[in-house]
Amino acid sequence: AIYFLTPTDKSIRDLMNDWNGPVDKVQYKAAHLFFTDQVPHELFQEIATSNVSKYIKNFREINVAFIATENRIFELDQPNFLVNMYSPENSKYIQFQNPLERIADQLSTVCATLGEYPSIRWYRNSSNWSAQYQSDHCERLANLVLQKLNSFKADDPEIGESGDKHKSQLIILDRSFDVISPLMHELTYQAMVMDLVVSSNKSSTDVYTYTKKLPTGEEKTVQAPLDEDDELWVKHRHSHIALVSNAIPEAIKNFSEKKKIDNLSKQGKPVTIRELTATVRKMPQFQKELSAYECHFNLAEQSMTAYNNGVEDLCKIEQDLAMGENQAYEKIKEPMREIIPSLLNKSLKNKDKVRIILLYILFKGGITRDNLDKLCDRAEIDEHSKQIIMNYAKMGIPLFLGLVECFVNFLLEIRIIIMNRHFL
Repeated sequence: AIYFLTPTDKSIRDLMNDWNGPVDKVQYKAAHLFFTDQVPHELFQEIATSNVSKYIKNFREINVAFIATENRIFELDQPNFLVNMYSPENSKYIQFQNPLERIADQLSTVCATLGEYPSIRWYRNSSNWSAQYQSDHCERLANLVLQKLNSFKADDPEIGESGDKHKSQLIILDRSFDVISPLMHELTYQAMVMDLVVSSNKSSTDVYTYTKKLPTGEEKTVQAPLDEDDELWVKHRHSHIALVSNAIPEAIKNFSEKKKIDNLSKQGKPVTIRELTATVRKMPQFQKELSAYECHFNLAEQSMTAYNNGVEDLCKIEQDLAMGENQAYEKIKEPMREIIPSLLNKSLKNKDKVRIILLYILFKGGITRDNLDKLCDRAEIDEHSKQIIMNYAKMGIPLFLGLVECFVNFLLEIRIIIMNRHFL
């Protein structure tokens, strides 16, 4: 049996369960163990004293405790870490007793795989709005990563040493470094597909599922992986959606001219999805290439449709609140007037209303509890959505004003009302 394991309590227990019982009942002749990273001493001792130790032929620590999702992007595959770090009392998914220790283990394997021994810098939050938030997560993580890297360095003194390159830098930030970006609609192709198309198509985060017609007239469900093997995806995923909407039809036109496909080479006429689908049916020799164009034609079209059906208006509100001024560089004086129509819009999703309320709170520098209740009531959002708003306080956002700030804001609002009436 060949095991490729993450060194957690659960995986070690499952491993040992495979080898419990009498010798004649053991289902494998030998065990080859490969771990994604360093096995903690306590777990190592458990393996050494268990029944499986008699059958181990290989025991290796590979040091690849991460997932490379793109050629310059990796993930640690721990979606619950945010909750575990900022709200451990509410987490139902705590897998590691010390999440920072686990993150350090994984980050150090990234550096070891790349052959790097970097200088480490971390973010110390000193902004005024989050002065109450004095977490030392970044500093603690930086020290833990350094300890792990020093261990790798002791085993391999050559790691990170090369005369033809500069010393690398590892910069550690936490989410409080930028709480606004997650609240904004991002308009690059990949972001829009994941936010507006794939999520509503019940596909996985890296697979686009759609229906197409076969030459026989039958409909077929197609699953298109959005990964490094998709050249169009790799080329356009980080481009603005407006550029992609023009680039895909242009690419189809260039391809058809190159391959001399007459019905797609009409000068001055944009290609339609119907024409593209018909051509795929008639010309099976170009099926692979044209299917890829068909997939991204669909994706870009669905993204733009979603954008035109409400997201465009949301983007304007989000941008104004985030920047504190409109596109004419004028200060936003009455943000409530901007956000109320969206909050009253019954067709708008709760998560979009949550974005608007949080951006409004950040714009104001905090509001009263009473005002938050009124906003949530007007928006008709459920308790779960309201709790999302409240949870942002765990990252240091001052949701609620103190008595002094409330009084000052009240006077400012009265002053604005008086000035407006005087002007009228």
